[in-house]
Formats: sequence, structure tokens, C-alpha cells
Amino acid sequence: MRKVNNLVTKCKSLLIEDNDIKNLGWKMAADDYHLGKLDYHKYSPIFSPFVIANRLFSTKNKLDGYCFRYLNDYPSLSKTLLRALAEAISILILKMFRKRVLWICHNVDAETESNYQVITKFRRGLLKRFSDRIFVTDKLLVPHAQSLLRRKEIYVCSFGDTTKIISETGVDLPDKAKQWIFTLRKTNSTMKIGLWIGSANKKNLDSLRLLVNLAKDQNKRFAFVVIGPISKVLSKIEPDIYKEIKDNPYIYKHFDYFPLEISVWNCYFDFVVKGLSDLSIGFTIYQAVSVKLPILTLSNSFIERVVEEYNIGVAVDIDNYNPYEVFKVLERKDWAFENFSKVHSWYGGARSLFDGLVD
Repeated sequence: MRKVNNLVTKCKSLLIEDNDIKNLGWKMAADDYHLGKLDYHKYSPIFSPFVIANRLFSTKNKLDGYCFRYLNDYPSLSKTLLRALAEAISILILKMFRKRVLWICHNVDAETESNYQVITKFRRGLLKRFSDRIFVTDKLLVPHAQSLLRRKEIYVCSFGDTTKIISETGVDLPDKAKQWIFTLRKTNSTMKIGLWIGSANKKNLDSLRLLVNLAKDQNKRFAFVVIGPISKVLSKIEPDIYKEIKDNPYIYKHFDYFPLEISVWNCYFDFVVKGLSDLSIGFTIYQAVSVKLPILTLSNSFIERVVEEYNIGVAVDIDNYNPYEVFKVLERKDWAFENFSKVHSWYGGARSLFDGLVD
């Protein structure tokens, strides 16, 4: 990949949609290494044409490019159509003013939430056709993106060490959860306690099935803390899994969003459960690696290749596994967390984005 000198990019200005910890990580790196001016906006993507126009005609802030990210839609058809229209108008404005259009394709094969697949296909088609550069979040996703997006040139924009980003909202585990963990460890000091954190979308279901099965291990080797607003959806689409999670004494449940501070993960947990059925790398992977916790995932998935390629976890066949063997593998101490962090950094991601602003 062609690298562009900092002297060329430091006067460049990039605006990214969404207001999340990932944008904050890239912004901090851009500021620390004087790569250029990186801003992100907190408004709904529906308002992106107005945000872009405001920057284009601002006397204080210039704009060299705009970066699109997630293309999830809404249950509301009218709102989904408005967002599609906003994206089309935004691209038109950017092209008229000869500004760069960038797209970080977090989910290579499909969006996490797609209520109207025809509209989603149209929106993805717009960005495939008009993006000056398309990024994925890991080099292992590049060949998949080249094939599915039919673009020869695909670039990598990775995340980085999440402990380097100070969160003002992160909190410790509730006292009730800490007492639950303390009691288990007092009863069985060798027990492995895993963390599952996320939402009840389809790509996460198999990982929930896996932890339910491990929590029923007769030798009581495993226990889990499950965090996320999953009860309403899960009780409808997978009532059996929901009941198992709800009733199993070796699964602590917090069925709501909870901003668990990343720095305490390795104080309470021995590993992190993360299984995805699509072509993406969940941010949870980076969080686990940042605090040196191995990842337990599912075989025959893209994440299996990730954990094996970088030696940061183990993949399990949900239909054919031995709980004891899983337990023994999780006791390993030779995980390559530091090597993963060397090739996945906020600086590398921000550097790649600013390179994308130069022809």
C-alpha cells in the first residue's frame, strides 16, 4: 500500500459519521501523530447532507473528505428511505465539490441490521460505485471484500488497543455480580469464568448456544456473565436458549446495556466468548486482546480464522467438542496478544484513512 508523507496529509481534514469509541481512537492517533484534522459528528446519518454542506461553506473548518461507516437501517420504512436519500445526496455533494468519499465496510457480506434488503443493496451499491477508497478492518477480510464488492483495491483501517482510550462512562461490575464471581471462585478455584457481551442479533446466537452448553458441564468447569439487552429479542426468536440462560445458576445475567469498563475485564474473567456468523471482526475482539484475555469462538466461522491466524484464542465445534479439552486450551499462557497489537493500531487505522484523502 502506498504511504503518503505526513507533510502532505497534515493539512487535510476528514469528517467521519458516528460518535463512538472507534472514531475517538482514530482521532486521538491523528492528533498525537499530526496526521491531519479528523472530526466526527454526533448527528443521525439522515442529516449528513446538512453536516457536509455546513463544513464545505464554513470559514473556520475545511473539508477534504467524508467517511461513511455502518449501513444498518431502521424498522421504519420512511426513516430507512430518508437515510438512503441522505446518503445519495451526500455523495452527490461530495463529488460536485471534488471531495473524497471513503467507506469503512465493517460488515463485508451483510449489514448487522437490514430490515429492507432491497434498499440496503441499493445503498451498498452506491458506496461500492462512488467510494474513492473502501476499507475493511483486517487484512484477512481483504480477499472477501475484493470478491463481494468487486473492487480490486481494498484497504485496511484497523482498530487498536482499547485501554488507551479513556472512557468517562465505563463502570465496574455491580456488587451483586462481583459477589457471585467471588462465591464461585471460593467454591472452585480452577473454574473458568467467561464474559459474553453484546446484542441478540442473529450472528450472535450460536455463541450463546455454546456458552449455554458449557455452563451445563457436569464437572462445573465453566461459568459465564452475560451482559446486553437480549431478553426481549431472545425470548421471541430462541425461547429455549433464553430459558437456559435465565435458569442456569452458572450464568449471571444482566439483560440490559451496561458500559463495563474495559480495564476491569481481566480482574473478573478468564476468557471472552465471541462468535459471529458474518464476515466481520467485532470490536469485542480488540477489547479482549487489549486486556490479554483469550477468545472462545465457533469453528467454521471467519472469527475462527482470526483467532488461529493471530493466536489469540480457540475455536470450538458446537456439535462436537470435549469440555475438558476446551478447559485445558484456555489455560494456555502462550497467546500472541502483543503481536496482534503490533499490527492493529489506532495509528495504522488513522494513517490509512488520511492516505485515502490523497489521489
